[in-house]
Amino acid sequence: MAFTSITKPSVGDATKKTAFADAVINNLTDLNSRIGTGAASSGIPNSSFEDDGDADGDPDSWTVTNIGGTSGIIATSGNQAHGLNAWKVDYPDSSAQGATIQTNDYIAISPDEIIYLAWKMKGTSATGANHVVSLLWYTFGKTALAPTIIYSDTANPTAWTQCLSGAISPSTAKFMKIKIQGSDTTVPSATGSISFDDVRLVNGPADVFDNSNTYGPGTGLGTQPAWTAPSQIGCCWVEAIGGGGGSNSANQGGGGGGAYSAGYFIYGSGSQYTADPGAPGASEPSTGTAGGDATFNTTTVVAKGGSATGGTNTPGAGGLASGGTGVIKISGGTTGGTNYSGGSAARGGGGGGYGPTNANTPGGWPGGGGGGDLYSGGTSAPAGGMVKVWF
Repeated sequence: MAFTSITKPSVGDATKKTAFADAVINNLTDLNSRIGTGAASSGIPNSSFEDDGDADGDPDSWTVTNIGGTSGIIATSGNQAHGLNAWKVDYPDSSAQGATIQTNDYIAISPDEIIYLAWKMKGTSATGANHVVSLLWYTFGKTALAPTIIYSDTANPTAWTQCLSGAISPSTAKFMKIKIQGSDTTVPSATGSISFDDVRLVNGPADVFDNSNTYGPGTGLGTQPAWTAPSQIGCCWVEAIGGGGGSNSANQGGGGGGAYSAGYFIYGSGSQYTADPGAPGASEPSTGTAGGDATFNTTTVVAKGGSATGGTNTPGAGGLASGGTGVIKISGGTTGGTNYSGGSAARGGGGGGYGPTNANTPGGWPGGGGGGDLYSGGTSAPAGGMVKVWF
């Protein structure tokens, strides 16, 4: 239940069983759910589904809609990941959807902000149903914007599994809500169930994952080192940055910076996945060389490499955030300008600039983020990309 504004009754008015007395009790229940379940730290009231003040089987501070299945708080031992309760959806052997749960309150955010949402999930082994997590965006006036689906997958781990995903908020968004759906009509499946727990806003993958592997220029570019997944099905977070483009040493600008891409990936028990950091463009070629795309599991997450310079006195552009399946994508920046100026970007590296036509002066100084050559970037080769796996 949500907090309700009330006014004081007149002196002498009965308050034994009135709307006023009910509102006072409801507000105390609402405040208790916010304080007792870590809303201050998670950013989400009753984020662990601990409170059910009206004993209706649905978590307080959330709206539950049963569509083709049934749902409710589950509190039996061993069926929670955090605290005493979890929220469980049972769905039928048909194309009918299961159930949805959505936060009641609007959560204040900033425009163009990276939002990370973490949760834990556990299901039965007899299902391939598709489960969905969405961020619902709203303007200053609480007008709904197009939502962003940050998770849509048939993964159904039989042990509690940590998940993470996220998105960049729209430029006009001021508020958000969270919506979780257990089973949609995408993949009709056998009868099964899925449970969710410990839903919280976090600062990034380091808040929820204990381990990470990083693959970059120092780990053997082009050899595609393999990442070995843990010994049970799970969800990891993969970040990638494309390699920088190359330039020549005379009057071409430094290579453009690579794009950034990040998203969740469902891995199999003990499986191996290739991680290619994306090779940098060649050092000091006669014409510019584009940077390489960074990939994970071949094409699952792709961060585009930076562009090469287009010719004499032409700076390189940053890699475009396209071509991959990452949830969060950031372009490498704009093309640089004259007189040594590099390109700009709100996030990520910009493209390289270029300067006077003189072999003894910097031809593309400073190079774009992730790009450059002996003269423009201050190193003997443009920078390679990076792939990082959090698990």
